[in-house]
Amino acid sequence: MLQCGAWENTKSYFKFENWWLDIEGFNDKIKGWWNSFSFTGKPDYVLVAKLKALKEKLKEWSKNAQGNLRTQKQNVLKQLAELEEIQENRTLRPEEITSNTALISEFEDIAKREEITWRQRSRAVWLEQGDRNTNFFHRTANAHRGMNTISKLKVRGENLTEPEEIQKEIVTYYEITHLQYADDTLIFCEAMTEQMLILRVIFIIFKAVSGLHINWGKSFIYPINEVAQVESLAGVLGGRVGELPTIYLGMPLGGKSKSIGIWNGVIEKCEKKLTNWKSQYMSRGGRLMVNSVLDAIPAYMMYVFPAPDNVIQRIDALRRSFFWQGNEDKKKFHLIKWEEVIKNKKEGGLGIRNMKKQNKSLMLKWLWKFMT
Repeated sequence: MLQCGAWENTKSYFKFENWWLDIEGFNDKIKGWWNSFSFTGKPDYVLVAKLKALKEKLKEWSKNAQGNLRTQKQNVLKQLAELEEIQENRTLRPEEITSNTALISEFEDIAKREEITWRQRSRAVWLEQGDRNTNFFHRTANAHRGMNTISKLKVRGENLTEPEEIQKEIVTYYEITHLQYADDTLIFCEAMTEQMLILRVIFIIFKAVSGLHINWGKSFIYPINEVAQVESLAGVLGGRVGELPTIYLGMPLGGKSKSIGIWNGVIEKCEKKLTNWKSQYMSRGGRLMVNSVLDAIPAYMMYVFPAPDNVIQRIDALRRSFFWQGNEDKKKFHLIKWEEVIKNKKEGGLGIRNMKKQNKSLMLKWLWKFMT
């Protein structure tokens, strides 16, 4: 939940950031500072004095670009924005592409360091002292509640102070529509570098928190209509550029719902099944059972898409021929009309499903779900 309100500014205290330890040469810098301090007196006094002096050095150093994540992030985003502006007018040169890739990698490193920082700040270390910690818990909870607020937000040059407006703008900015099924995730967003960077950061944090890895070899960006510089966007996010229509979870994605082409896979599955079964001897009763299996193959697609008449006629032709001819190549006469065969048993048929009625009833299930 996002809570907006005002707070009183308090004096910030010094915090050692764990990510500083990952900076190349940081330990040598600390060692150099420590050896440069000169104090006289008792050993405990010298130790305290050196620690205070080191603290001041670190505070001063943390304000420059190398020790400040916010400054680093702003510099990287500024350079990426400049390259994106150049890319809108012309194709990037090889050295600019290399620079763009390096900046994206640097941005990922900054995001990882930010994740370390927020993880560090979200934890408090204390000694187990029973009830004596009660006041500490209350103070911490109240402090977090008071500080986790936003009093003012600048949007498109305008300063917003009303909590409802601030909340709406933040939710709108980070709103990303997605669908998930098992370990597959489908995300919808605009073709903008900023959104690609946000997604990349989300994936990095997800990886750091969960320990799970994203298989970029199986990850695709599918542009809808014309998208300029889609290869560049793929370079920011990762993965490859795919083309619509495609197959997702066994369903055609991006194709026309009334197109015959999206049913080619279903027809091929039916033909493949029959090819395997034709190599075996089957009685007519066995062929009737096979037809029941064939009824189920298109059912998954029929839940979502209306099957064109040509598709139903093609599947019926496969079922009809197999029922009367079996595994023989010689054509045989069809003794009864197919319309009579697919009637239910009470009406004198064999109970083979009517594909057209099956498709209609499956799609009407959605109407029933929406109405109830």
